Amino acid sequence: MFHQVRVQEEDCDVLRFLWWPNGDLNQKPRSYCMQVHLFGATSSPSCAGYALKRTARDNSHLFDLEVSTTVEKIFYVDDCLKSVSSEQEAIKLAIDLQSLMKMGGFRLTKWLSNSRDVLKAIPESELAPAVVNLSPGDVLPNDKALGVIWDVNEDKIRFKVKLTDKPLTRRGILSIVSSIFDPLGLVSPVTLRAKAIVQNLCRLKLGWDEQIPQHYCDEWKNWLTSLPCIESLSVNRCFRPKEFQHIKNAQLHLFSDGSELGYGACAYLRLVDGNDKITCSLIIGKARLAPIKQMSIPRLELSGAVTACRLYQILNDELEIKVDNVTFWTDSTIVLGYIRNTSRRFKTFVANRLSIIHNTTSLDQWRHVDSPSNPADIASRGIDACDSKKLNIWLNGPNFLLEDSKYWPQDLRNELQEVTENDTELKKEVAIHAMTNNTTDYLMNYFSDWTKLLRATAWLIRFKFYCRQRYLNHQVQCRTGDLTLSELKIASNVILVNVQSTYFKDEIIKLKKDTPVKKDSRIASLNPVLDNELIRAKGRLSTSNHDEYPIILPDNHHVTSLIVRFYHENQGHVGRQQVLAATRMKYWILKGPSLVKKVIGCCIPCKRQHRPLCVQQMAPLLDEQIIADKPPFTFVGIDYFGPLLVKLGRSHVKRYGCLFTCLTTRAVHLEVAHTLTMESFLSAFQRFISRRGVPTKMYSDNGTNLVSGDSELRKSIKEWNQSKIGRHMLQQEIEWHFNPPLASHMGGSWERLIRSTRTILKALVKEQLLNDEQLLTLMAEVEKILNDRPITPVSDDPNDPSVLTPNMLLLMKSNSCIPSGIFKKTDIYARRWWKQVQYLANVFWRRWIREYLPTLQMRPKWQRPNTDIRKGDIVLVAEVNVQRGQWPLGRVTEVKVGRDGHVRSCVVKTHKSELVRPITKLCLLEGSDL
Repeated sequence: MFHQVRVQEEDCDVLRFLWWPNGDLNQKPRSYCMQVHLFGATSSPSCAGYALKRTARDNSHLFDLEVSTTVEKIFYVDDCLKSVSSEQEAIKLAIDLQSLMKMGGFRLTKWLSNSRDVLKAIPESELAPAVVNLSPGDVLPNDKALGVIWDVNEDKIRFKVKLTDKPLTRRGILSIVSSIFDPLGLVSPVTLRAKAIVQNLCRLKLGWDEQIPQHYCDEWKNWLTSLPCIESLSVNRCFRPKEFQHIKNAQLHLFSDGSELGYGACAYLRLVDGNDKITCSLIIGKARLAPIKQMSIPRLELSGAVTACRLYQILNDELEIKVDNVTFWTDSTIVLGYIRNTSRRFKTFVANRLSIIHNTTSLDQWRHVDSPSNPADIASRGIDACDSKKLNIWLNGPNFLLEDSKYWPQDLRNELQEVTENDTELKKEVAIHAMTNNTTDYLMNYFSDWTKLLRATAWLIRFKFYCRQRYLNHQVQCRTGDLTLSELKIASNVILVNVQSTYFKDEIIKLKKDTPVKKDSRIASLNPVLDNELIRAKGRLSTSNHDEYPIILPDNHHVTSLIVRFYHENQGHVGRQQVLAATRMKYWILKGPSLVKKVIGCCIPCKRQHRPLCVQQMAPLLDEQIIADKPPFTFVGIDYFGPLLVKLGRSHVKRYGCLFTCLTTRAVHLEVAHTLTMESFLSAFQRFISRRGVPTKMYSDNGTNLVSGDSELRKSIKEWNQSKIGRHMLQQEIEWHFNPPLASHMGGSWERLIRSTRTILKALVKEQLLNDEQLLTLMAEVEKILNDRPITPVSDDPNDPSVLTPNMLLLMKSNSCIPSGIFKKTDIYARRWWKQVQYLANVFWRRWIREYLPTLQMRPKWQRPNTDIRKGDIVLVAEVNVQRGQWPLGRVTEVKVGRDGHVRSCVVKTHKSELVRPITKLCLLEGSDL
């Protein structure tokens, strides 16, 4: 089937494979692509199924609706199992299906039917091999249909047991139990007991291959001995018997039950024809073990009822027979009481399962059945495979379903008792009775939002009014519905009166006596007045409406902070002045500006949007930058720049510049790298040390290629030290330091030179396109210009010595380092040129210490030390090319301290990963300095 579905040409590379000609692995393999879907690919069943259904949809107008519906719903990958009412319908459907599938390139073959006439109408080439040479007197063969045995001759479903020798361990027992394929659960009560043995072994915490106890060995052997009995079972494939006339009534009956061993459910189809003949057949069954954790019987029975509801949902979607009514049966009056309950609240376990039952069924569909007549009792307890009596009840349903409905068990719905108060599954109502002096303060401090505090207080006032009227025996009706504006205003006044009575006790006493407040009072300058128990700031206003006077509030109360936060958020997180102006229209807050500043400073959304990134005082200079009398390029910083386009034949290729800078003399060495790979970098580095000598320490950004280069270099040096040739050359390894990721400011020494290099390149190249040789020449010219740049201030006095440049020392450097000695000025006239070079080098270093080194003392920015980030602080991580509002939130799990004892980088854990970031890429939200 899969090979009939082609793969689009642009997707063929997904199915690319290698093939050795004639299986010879010594030959060069060839690469091929599958042009059709192949068996074994995860996508093949889905793609083939789509092609199958697309064929039916595209050609549905050419055939009856039954044909396209069969393809849409009946096919399971490449198998089609379909039942029709007559042989004529079957023949026509088979011919139409073959024609329809042929339009999509599919060939329907291996046909099998329980009707010989249908088999005769199908070409012999398309029949199943077992019926090709079948004689008229021969019995129709058995065949497998989706894992179960189909007895074609009798049109029944049978079971085949194939036992293999397995060890008596958990692994061996589970292997045998899992080998019994029973998709419809027709023998699920039989397998339940075997599964219970596996569960008990799990309770003992035995290993997969440990020997099991003798008691369970005997129980398992008894089960295995009885298992072949299920081969004698047979179930009619068709629910409707052959002698049945037109179906007058079709009913679905679902039974459920639970026990200590497990719980289960089963569904039966009850058909009544025109002659009032009744038949009942098991459609599907389900038996599950009880959880290892102990559970009450009512809960298990309720779980069985939920299983019955889920079986009904499956049947409602899949069953093609029109069902007239559905009935659910259970032998648990407790479960029926739970289902009929509409007023009481249950614990979460029961409440969730009742919700499923109520959403799937209605109350009048549930009925009570006695335990002996409940076939689901067999599913919950399990049965022996040789117990033919119970198996007959399980497969055909209880006897009362074969009788008229008036003989069914009595409906007890009206006689069920309500759920009692002592039921363990009821959620207990919690009542809190507490009266303390600080209840109001606790209530106000409990809330973190002014609106919520206001509404909670208004509800309490409404309840207080209702309780007071009931206590006074007044016939008053409780007000319902949402809160009104007047109730919210009353609640606001109650809260503010409580706040003022706490902070302005003396002032309230004075104002109630119509006497002025004391001169040293905090509110004396506001000319306060008392209006409806609220102190308002009259000030210099002269109006008769006291409601226009702002209410005075203290600055150090929780309610005042809530009000300021409310106005701040309501105004769209604006600044201090606007928030203060908005609050003063209604409230006069003492020390208002400082409180507004404090509240805005604690606002998390404002921190996320406006808080600056962390900085720390500029780090002290490296020792490597201030050590004199060392050869150039002893301490080196390295970085890449580019790409640079060059001509190569008729094409353009990219080249990259590799810049080496001496951290002491600020000298520059440039190399050209053809790629950004590790090998290309190592080649450039080898050329550098060949001309400049082996450095002692290297500093670089955290580039992928440089990191790889460091690893490869260390490995190579280790190998060189073991060889006789390089033993005297590489006595010490190069020490390499990497800056944290995204911390480009830590490499300012070379980043600034990268900018100068680009400037010179643009000036020299302009719009020209160079080849490799010209690029090397240009790099040498740029290197010469950079090394001629002054590193000390240029003086206007002609008598001063010339400025200090890196070339003053580079051009005097010898190939080998000779120990320094005592040299005199007269040595410059001697013929010993190496002494002359050493004297001029000493002059360079004396001027370097006197003129250049003092210029490094200043800190152009980040001049003051700040509080360090600590472990556990909450930060925002500034991501590259990501808007600030989308920066991830993280927690500092580790800090990394620099040379001066200040934290320079941190390990931050976000919801995605744990990463190292410099502090300049972090925004502190909650920490030690806030």
